[in-house]
Amino acid sequence: GFKREHDGLGILYFIPVPFILFTLCQYVNYLWGFEDCVYFCIFGTLAALYLLTYAKTRAGLLFAVLSGAMASFSFFSGLLVWPVGVFAILVSRRKRFDLFAWVACALMVGFGYFWGWTKPDVTSITLDLDHLPGLLLYICAIVGAPLNMDLTPAIGIGFIMLTIAAIAAYVTVKNGSLEKNIFYFSALMFSFCFSVMNAIGRYAWGLDNALMSRYTPFNLLVPITLYLILLDFLSKKTD
Repeated sequence: GFKREHDGLGILYFIPVPFILFTLCQYVNYLWGFEDCVYFCIFGTLAALYLLTYAKTRAGLLFAVLSGAMASFSFFSGLLVWPVGVFAILVSRRKRFDLFAWVACALMVGFGYFWGWTKPDVTSITLDLDHLPGLLLYICAIVGAPLNMDLTPAIGIGFIMLTIAAIAAYVTVKNGSLEKNIFYFSALMFSFCFSVMNAIGRYAWGLDNALMSRYTPFNLLVPITLYLILLDFLSKKTD
């Protein structure tokens, strides 16, 4: 998507992205082969969202569904690609058939995923309002963890990035350019939904759990997409 909007020398602005993408904060995933499933999940999610945004054909929809299925069966969080995909379809104004087909495939994948699932005797899910402040701190910490693995700085960085994301979304919607940037905001939405889901499921284990290296790849999307959104905004200012 970046290449579509930034030709020529503009592509040089993409250089910082790999340095963020391959940060050593995700060292557990580098060293533990089992965690490759995390990267399959993220790749499938981004591929599905990209295809839903730019490939507005039946073939594009088919490969988006296959990518979404790969994301879903690679890691539990990959199931989030389906509701986020609905958002991408609606904003990018795809055909109504595409929306119905996407939802139908989501139901089938969800059925296949949960077939045979049994509820565990012990659960760590936290939903009561008494823990809302702690849940918000957890979300800030897990969003900021890719840039700093210490709890207090991670919470601060996460809060700043979430604030910037909210401002960027407001400005983009106000300027009527959400459809043009839907891929970036879909990726942001996926990361935010992952953070909320992780907070609900893991907060009971303590705030330090938000800093676990294995979770950081999901929120690396936040600084990367914010950086690319900022570049797009600055490019319009200089045109």
